[in-house]
Amino acid sequence: MRNEESILKVSEAFQQDVGYGRARIDHQTRMELDLSIGDVIEIEGTKTTVSVVWRAHPTDEGKRLIRIDNLTRKNAGTALGERIRIRKADVKIAKSITLAPLLPEGQKIRLGGGIENFIKKGLLKRPVSKNDAVLIPNYAFLGTLPFVVINASPTGTILINEDTLVTIKEEAAKTLEPEGPRISYEDIGGLKEELGRVKEMIQLPLKHPNI
Repeated sequence: MRNEESILKVSEAFQQDVGYGRARIDHQTRMELDLSIGDVIEIEGTKTTVSVVWRAHPTDEGKRLIRIDNLTRKNAGTALGERIRIRKADVKIAKSITLAPLLPEGQKIRLGGGIENFIKKGLLKRPVSKNDAVLIPNYAFLGTLPFVVINASPTGTILINEDTLVTIKEEAAKTLEPEGPRISYEDIGGLKEELGRVKEMIQLPLKHPNI
């Protein structure tokens, strides 16, 4: 009989996992919860968030660790070295989702047309829940600016797919920006054309708001 939940110790994510919503857990824990690689779990600290199950590094086997990145830890209300509860999530396909940038209070960002498509592509097959902050990996400036899920349908844990209606607000979602990973253009390779379009849609409006 499988367990309903497990308690694990929070550890730092590997660099290649930052921004992707991955949770690396060991084989024993996956067997206890009847989890497969790619399944979605709820992570409960003082808050609750969701992540995708990934295989633990061989050196982590049997240590009862969960490796999650900084933003996921903040979403779960936990920190390195603390213990959290995990359980298998009940996932629904997102019909619609609304996100807003995580900026200081009173600020806003003017986004160019088509930004919803970039963000949807970056979040495809990504589980989220309302109030989660997420990064958009592989998309230059978007990979340094967290967005908050301010509304979603249906409620609960949702998975973004090609049919999900994505709406992006320009007004700030929160009063303070959290600490989070920072990614430069030099960190991202093989996306020259897409990087150019992202710069045009975001950087130019920021630097030249009258354009």
